[in-house]
Amino acid sequence: KKVLVSIGGQTSDGDWRLIEEHTDGAVDLLTRLVATHKLDGVDLDMESTFHDATVELTNRLADAMPDLIITHAPPWRDVRDRYASAYGSKRPILERTASTSKSSGNNIDWLNVQFYDKGQVADPLAAYESLVSGDAARGRDPVPPGMMALGLMPRSEREVRGTCAPMIRRLARTYPDFAGVFAWRH
Repeated sequence: KKVLVSIGGQTSDGDWRLIEEHTDGAVDLLTRLVATHKLDGVDLDMESTFHDATVELTNRLADAMPDLIITHAPPWRDVRDRYASAYGSKRPILERTASTSKSSGNNIDWLNVQFYDKGQVADPLAAYESLVSGDAARGRDPVPPGMMALGLMPRSEREVRGTCAPMIRRLARTYPDFAGVFAWRH
C-alpha cells in the first residue's frame, strides 16, 4: 500500500495558476510535506484546464524527490481523448514528462485514471481495457497497463469486496504488469 498527497481536483484551475507563478514554493512545500509525514509521493489531480505548470511541477518534483512516486490523476475520457490520442491536447504533456520507465526519462510513475469520474463510466473494466487496447482507427495509442492504475471511488466495504475486488483480480490476471488501484475516499 502506498500513501500519496493529492493536489488539484475538479475546481482547481486557480491553484494551477498559483503553482505556475510560485513553482519553487510549491516544490518546497510538497517536498517538506512528503518528508514530514513519511508519504510515498505526490498525485497531481488535473481535471480542469491543463497548464504547463503541471509539466514544470512534475519534472521539478522528480528532481527534488527522485525516489518517490509522482502520479497524474486524469479522468478516463482525458486519457482516451487527450493523452492517448495523437491529436489530443494533453499528448504533449506525456511526451514531455512520461515514457514507460523512469530510466528512459519518465517522471510520472503511473496515471491514476478516474474511471468513476462524473458518472461517465458504466463499466470501468471495459473502459480500462479499451485504453490498454488503443484504437488505431481513431489515432489512439494503447496505454501500457503498467502505467495505468484503476482509479475507483468505493463508497463502502461491501462495494470494495463485491465490485472492486473482482475487477482487480481480473485485471491482475489479464495484465501481469497491471499498475494496481488508486482509491479515493471522501
